[in-house]
Amino acid sequence: MDSIIANLIDPSWWFTGFFFLVIPWLLPRAFRKLGPVLVRFFRRRRRKSLLAIKAVRWSSLRINHQISKANANYILFVITFVVFACILLFTSVGGVVKTWPLSAVLFALPVYFFEVRWLNSEALTKEAIKSREKIARLRDGYLLPGTGL
Repeated sequence: MDSIIANLIDPSWWFTGFFFLVIPWLLPRAFRKLGPVLVRFFRRRRRKSLLAIKAVRWSSLRINHQISKANANYILFVITFVVFACILLFTSVGGVVKTWPLSAVLFALPVYFFEVRWLNSEALTKEAIKSREKIARLRDGYLLPGTGL
């Protein structure tokens, strides 16, 4: 009986009770609202990518330009990573990272930015090359019209 009274007096017990009542009620509603927003975001992103591929797939020069942009983004990513690693190793920033680990994520934001930029351009380049190969095969007669082979 004393433990029950102690729990009723303790605010953390009340918080835990309300937390586990509110979260199962709140999560499905949040995902119901978030789902269509995410679907719309990814559809628009896919559409933008397909339009970019459509714009470059007929020109070998544009494909080569896309490849060089992907390579430049890779070089930028590597440079930012090396600079970040040198800053961590050879300056006092390493001590800050040891005391506050979240600062490593904040300091590494440029590295993440250039990595995502490189990966997006690399994926776009691969899709453009694949589309260009389909056009070349169709033009050379390797694909039979209407069969997809």
